[in-house]
Amino acid sequence: MSGEYPGLPVLPRSQPEPSTGRVCAGITHEQRIKDDNNMRGLDGRARKSQMRLDGIPRVLANCMMHFRPVLVLVVLVWRLAAIAGAADFTVLTPGGQFSFQINGASGNPTLTLQRGSTYTFAVNTSSIHPFVIGTSVFGATPGGVSGNNTFLGTITYAVPTNAANCVYYCGVHGFFGDILMVDPPAPPPFEIVGLAVGDNLTLRYTGTNTFTYTPEFSTNLATTNWFALTVQSNRFLLGTNEAICGKPSGSNVFLRIRAR
Repeated sequence: MSGEYPGLPVLPRSQPEPSTGRVCAGITHEQRIKDDNNMRGLDGRARKSQMRLDGIPRVLANCMMHFRPVLVLVVLVWRLAAIAGAADFTVLTPGGQFSFQINGASGNPTLTLQRGSTYTFAVNTSSIHPFVIGTSVFGATPGGVSGNNTFLGTITYAVPTNAANCVYYCGVHGFFGDILMVDPPAPPPFEIVGLAVGDNLTLRYTGTNTFTYTPEFSTNLATTNWFALTVQSNRFLLGTNEAICGKPSGSNVFLRIRAR
């Protein structure tokens, strides 16, 4: 046989396996046992892999394989929309420009904030132009500011009632704009025009519905202690407010209305 195909190896003569009597052409008994063991090892690893796969709910596995990129994209788009939609100021640097654009106004516009109010800044700038609010350029963060120094996120500024003017600036390059503080407008003149005493107090007073009016009481005018009455209901009609309040204890009680 070797003469017909020169250069090819000659397989050993086929012999029966000792244990089964089967003929295995060209494979020794020891080699067959070794190959069988290898196949059992492969089968075992395959079964373990299948068990690990079967341990994951099929719906969850499908979501992980097919929908994860879509979900991440939806969450990212929702986050950016939420940041932009709820803010008082939207801060951008189109094209990475070296100045801030705020609510569509370019060139680091001056901002005016009212003391006692809270403002949000939706920041989506170049990563090299983080937006920072400071007492001065590269100065301290003013009281009431949270989430400061970011290029993507929301900064909240709860302006104190005694806040001083400050600035906003790029945390890397220092270009800046001014933030001016103003006091809230004074409430219009108002007065108590009616009082009814029963199980509760019913106060009627003039004013507008653009301010918050708080009924207060004191039992001793020699002190500066005034306490808010518990307002159970309140309504505004034809320029007159009517508040139904809990009646304070004591026989001599002084009442006033505080507007803010």
